[in-house]
Amino acid sequence: LITEAKDAVNLAWMKEAGIPTVTLKKYAAAGLADPQKFVSFHPAGISLASGVSVTTVCSHQAKVAEAAGCKAPEKLSKPQFEKGTAALAGKADAEVLTALALAGAWDIESLAAADAKALSAQTGVDAKVIAKLQKVKK
Repeated sequence: LITEAKDAVNLAWMKEAGIPTVTLKKYAAAGLADPQKFVSFHPAGISLASGVSVTTVCSHQAKVAEAAGCKAPEKLSKPQFEKGTAALAGKADAEVLTALALAGAWDIESLAAADAKALSAQTGVDAKVIAKLQKVKK
């Protein structure tokens, strides 16, 4: 009950920041109702988790960050997103790729640069799975 109340307050706050109700429902369904978490996750991960286009996610993150008085995450273009996620598509389950993307490991370069053990601790994805994905060539 407390969680539902917090989510309702957070979603109302995000709506006040300029996020449309239809999109808020998608974010909430993906477990992204907390504004602080919303701006801390990588836009590629939010897009994969919610189904909202990456350019829209970037716009919404900028609005929420401005309203919260914090720095907005890096912007990501649709071509960058499609190229980066396509390289990893089919190499692991969608859930695994989404978890990694939320943590910022959304393409081959960012995944290769990540520490597998730290990324595993952050995402809950087995370090061996991450290490295997890190070996994927362009």
